[in-house]
Amino acid sequence: MADNIKKTEQKILLINRNKLSLSGIEKVLSAKDDLIQVVTIEDGIIISGSGLQVTKLDQDSGLVDIDGKVDSIRFSTSQKESFWKRIFK
Repeated sequence: MADNIKKTEQKILLINRNKLSLSGIEKVLSAKDDLIQVVTIEDGIIISGSGLQVTKLDQDSGLVDIDGKVDSIRFSTSQKESFWKRIFK
């Protein structure tokens, strides 16, 4: 039961704007050096910056680690919808 709780939590940890850890991630939609888009259990997250790089992706536990300079973290409630719209075009 503890595993189910951990998989449904969404956490964001940003250290010195250079290291970002996210939990509750379902998918990484795109990863470029200036923009990373992920889908979480609740909505989408858009990370922008420079030199961004996904350094760890564990889909079983929903964890993602990102290195690089983070300029902004933005939530997007429509991210899941646009993902599914792209799939079923």
